[in-house]
Amino acid sequence: MEALRKAEENFVVLKAFNDLVLDVVSKDLCTKCGMCVSSCQVHAISMTDEGPKSVGPCRQCEACYYGCPRSPATSEELLKASLSSEKKDDILGSYNKIVSARTVLSEVKSVAQDGGVVTTLLIYALEEGLIDGGIVASKSTIEAWKPVPKVALSINDVLEAAGTKYSNCPSLVALKDALYGYDLSKVCVVGVPCQVTAARNVKVQPKAARKIGDKIAFIIGLFCMESFPHVKLAQFLTSNGIDIAKVSKFDIKEGKFRVYMGDAEVLSVPIRNLKDYANRFCETCRDLTSWYADVSVGAIGSGRDWSTVIVRSDEGAKLFDGAVQNGYLEVKDIESDGIESLRKIAKRKASKN
Repeated sequence: MEALRKAEENFVVLKAFNDLVLDVVSKDLCTKCGMCVSSCQVHAISMTDEGPKSVGPCRQCEACYYGCPRSPATSEELLKASLSSEKKDDILGSYNKIVSARTVLSEVKSVAQDGGVVTTLLIYALEEGLIDGGIVASKSTIEAWKPVPKVALSINDVLEAAGTKYSNCPSLVALKDALYGYDLSKVCVVGVPCQVTAARNVKVQPKAARKIGDKIAFIIGLFCMESFPHVKLAQFLTSNGIDIAKVSKFDIKEGKFRVYMGDAEVLSVPIRNLKDYANRFCETCRDLTSWYADVSVGAIGSGRDWSTVIVRSDEGAKLFDGAVQNGYLEVKDIESDGIESLRKIAKRKASKN
């Protein structure tokens, strides 16, 4: 009996994909980031519009469970400890500095959403050999404004992916292509907060797919309040007499969701009007500014055609400061009221969820 008791004490139940479904997917917590797909070494998981699905036998390697940003196993302590940040902030996340910046590249200015910082950082990193590819959300060639995962290998790939898409995208599925298809060794992940957490997970969580994490050189995070399923966004536009295929740009400014055709604004409604169209998994997210990125970028807090940049780590400083010093970006101090505006909105999201 004593031997049986000791055996039971030492028995470890390994987490399988079914546990991920039970603890995350079935509870509407899954953000469809795609990390579970890339983490599975036997390619037994695929991503659908409804979420991840099993397409083969699970080996119980646990990588999908520990890489998931919404898994109960995610350790915020490990995530926070992984960043070399000087300033600790419960609302904006830890950081070293916050500034305003914008691109000086004409080819980026023509496609940029605001300051064009993210696109420019990717171009700089590719041209300087800091990375050999970027993980981005590009545009579908079949469905207008539907974002699709893409491995950006060239400047043209990066430019094609420029601009904000307000529908969620399983961007991290592209990590699988980057590592196993293109055999890349230094990639930059661009994503919203949930995707950033997943990317950081595979770098620091012991049972996550550390093989993937070792290949991630930089993580660029985007500010995000919430996202919308592509189908529902199209339905919302149709209800307002707008064909999504004719839209040239979406934007959120001053609490309004704005839609453009060409240079003309054709719709401006309070963002709260879209509440019923938002993804349910966004309801439990408290992170506006991508706390666990190396560099976080968004429009809130900076003026027209500028981006707010939060540098959080040594890697982030290497990337951002290098782009500035080599003439890719221009930078200026952010106004104090800009930081307060950012803090106010970030606090609102944190308290709402």
